[in-house]
Amino acid sequence: ISKISFLAPVDGFVTQSIDKIKNHNGIDIASEKGEAILASQNGTIIFSGENGDLGNTLIISHSYNYFTIYSHCDSLFVQEREKVIKGDIIATVGESGKTTAPHLHFEIWYNDSIIDPRNIINKYGDLDVSTE
Repeated sequence: ISKISFLAPVDGFVTQSIDKIKNHNGIDIASEKGEAILASQNGTIIFSGENGDLGNTLIISHSYNYFTIYSHCDSLFVQEREKVIKGDIIATVGESGKTTAPHLHFEIWYNDSIIDPRNIINKYGDLDVSTE
């Protein structure tokens, strides 16, 4: 599935899965507000800012046409065009945008295809309490 390995950006339980019909293109990972969010892979920040319902959001471009998206963040620590290394602290968990509790909304894309993070980050498959 993946040409590169991805690090789990936060600790926590998956509380919501991907739902393409509802335009929910990632997973929600319940976590404590203020917890560090890590870059899941080396890359370049291509977006850092407020993004409507998703609140404070980061988008990272990675090798081999992969992209990761981190949303509902509290604080963002990186700017557009900045290089990051896998494991760097890039933001903190928050509840910005349209949400009811602190969590990280996390997406992985390959070109224009949605990749389920639970399929390539084993931890999230094991800690999935969502009801699909």
